[in-house]
Amino acid sequence: MKLYKDAISQRQQGFTLLELMVAVMIVGVLAAVALPSYNQYIRRAARADAQSSMMALAEQLARYRAKNLNYINFVPSYGYSDGSTARTIYVPIGSGLTDYKYKITLGDGTSRSLSLTSTAINGQSWFMLAEPNTSHRVIKSSEYMLFTSSGLKCKTTAALTTSSTDCGASTEAW
Repeated sequence: MKLYKDAISQRQQGFTLLELMVAVMIVGVLAAVALPSYNQYIRRAARADAQSSMMALAEQLARYRAKNLNYINFVPSYGYSDGSTARTIYVPIGSGLTDYKYKITLGDGTSRSLSLTSTAINGQSWFMLAEPNTSHRVIKSSEYMLFTSSGLKCKTTAALTTSSTDCGASTEAW
């Protein structure tokens, strides 16, 4: 009897190759399911951060217009601008040219190639275009978003430019 117990205890000291292969396969399946969900979470969080920043900028713009009767010489408050440019805002706040997730371009609604600090603008309307960072592995497939002073808030997977006046055929409101 003692010999039988010794044989059993010696056999149960490790995992078999089949057991290890099954464990690795289970981990692989879990990773294949979890990674796309995590990437989608990252894209949603970045989009929500950009939308929140756009709404905060719109609020700043409304306050500025209430004081000045136009948007001429508007410069976003600290956090949204380093003071050197009022046209490009990187999101999240504190990010820069290399580590941003979204880039918001702010400009005159009539002359879209101009910033609100230009002397050649009308100053009665504005637009914001949020573009995902195309060099970011996960964010590059996120939506472009457009927001205007006339109330247009749309997003699309199609690439938009500052001259875009709407989000095109594949548009969705946000």
